[in-house]
Amino acid sequence: MASNDLVLIDQLLKQRQQERATPLADDKAFEVFACEQAVTLGELSLEEIEAGVLGGGDDGAIDGVYVFLGERLLMEDSEVLADDFKATTVERGTRLTLWMVQAKTTPSFTETALDLVSSSARRLLDLSVSEEDLRQLYNESVVERVGRFRTALRALATRHPRIEIRFSYVTRGDAEAVNAKVLVKV
Repeated sequence: MASNDLVLIDQLLKQRQQERATPLADDKAFEVFACEQAVTLGELSLEEIEAGVLGGGDDGAIDGVYVFLGERLLMEDSEVLADDFKATTVERGTRLTLWMVQAKTTPSFTETALDLVSSSARRLLDLSVSEEDLRQLYNESVVERVGRFRTALRALATRHPRIEIRFSYVTRGDAEAVNAKVLVKV
């Protein structure tokens, strides 16, 4: 990332912190910023972006999770997640998107981050693994957020949704200087 870009990002983050009634920890503020920049589906409010930021311990190297049905963000009270949901209310082939974000304030991209997310995603998306078992490995926020995708996928199976998994890896690093091994893993 060009030095001017870093200076401007730092300035933007500083201004946003000053605008908050209660400033966030710097790493959390960067996670919010990263998710806001990465997740381009729908027109999410800052509140919706912040609600999708997970971070913390046992997060499986996933800092943000967002689930969309079409262009609509699925919230915990979305009808598709209800036990009595009728799948026929959704058009066949509607896109169901899981968007995960990894945000690091480090000045580079690493293989380790990709390995951790890859491992977590495989486990979290394995429908044969119960949410109870997932809670032994991941925090409640991760299990609940990815659980929205798992629940929607099951509920919509007869409607043959188009599944889209997106992953954004956001750092302060220069995208032009990514190690070849990282690119292969991407």
